[in-house]
Amino acid sequence: MSEPSDAERRRGPGRPPQPVNAAGSALDAFGAELRTLRGRRRWTLQALAELTGYSPQHLGAVERARVVPSEAVATACDMALLANGRLVTLLAGVIREQADARNRRQIVRRSRRSADNHGIGAPAGAPGTALGNEVDWDRLADAGHRSSQVTTDVADDLEQVTDLQRRLYHERASAEMLVHVRAHLGLLTALLDGPQTDRLRPRIAAAAAEAAGFAAWLWFDLGDLFRAQSLYRDASAAVGEAGDRGLGAYIRGYQGIIAARSEGPGHALTYLREASRMGRGSLSGTTSSW
Repeated sequence: MSEPSDAERRRGPGRPPQPVNAAGSALDAFGAELRTLRGRRRWTLQALAELTGYSPQHLGAVERARVVPSEAVATACDMALLANGRLVTLLAGVIREQADARNRRQIVRRSRRSADNHGIGAPAGAPGTALGNEVDWDRLADAGHRSSQVTTDVADDLEQVTDLQRRLYHERASAEMLVHVRAHLGLLTALLDGPQTDRLRPRIAAAAAEAAGFAAWLWFDLGDLFRAQSLYRDASAAVGEAGDRGLGAYIRGYQGIIAARSEGPGHALTYLREASRMGRGSLSGTTSSW
């Protein structure tokens, strides 16, 4: 029998880890595989956190299928665990599963003509809403006042807010969403102006790029192509700081959509070709398939 790991020693008898359901959803399968790979190396969550830059609490929630991992999380864990793309491949199934679930929810909402399940009039992704309860808002508020205090937990919260706002896109009016997305983007921009660590700065920049791109699309929804183009340029600049080619391809693709309306098909094709080139060079196949 093999010796117990450090994590097992610290847990002590009678405190086994919570089980994961590998035969359940794609999200369950991802979490189970992450735990299996980590277990083979006899690493604690803290050890994996130190190698990836994500908090052990966040990684533990991913293993338990409580949190949907981002592409950045999947890639970082895949590289740290030398999984040869296994986790990134599983992430594609998670993304499809989440999209299918979102579509089913939209059909149910439309058929029932139900009220907003997250509270009519409540800020999108804010305290007191079903989605907003997933974020430590006090910690984010403190980070906004003292940008030097940003930690991996704060970075996790920032990425979670970005994801929550995207999930509310089909439930709230664009004008209403824009208020909250711009506020989130303002916080991210302020944090980027602060003295962030080399490990966390790319994550904050990537979140800023996503937020700027989302705000651009909301302005496009509202018919303001000038502001949409301006924000996509801001998003592209943030992508450069994040060093995320996959996200860059995503931004370039949507710039092409805007250009088709404002500058003509020639400019649009230039953006789309660049998006294709960047996608082929990204770390995963998810963006390339998109």
